[in-house]
Amino acid sequence: MVYNWQALSDAGAGGEQVWNLIVTGSFLSVLPLVAAFLSLQKYWRGGLSLGSVR
Repeated sequence: MVYNWQALSDAGAGGEQVWNLIVTGSFLSVLPLVAAFLSLQKYWRGGLSLGSVR
């Protein structure tokens, strides 16, 4: 699917706009995951250290 959009972009059939939309959508979809990882990192580290101490 992405290959087809890349081919359209190379052909100059308006595919460049679609490619920009794909890249922007991908970036926006990753942002909440990064925010969740950064905000929950203290719990993740706490769980790792809790499991290693006996």
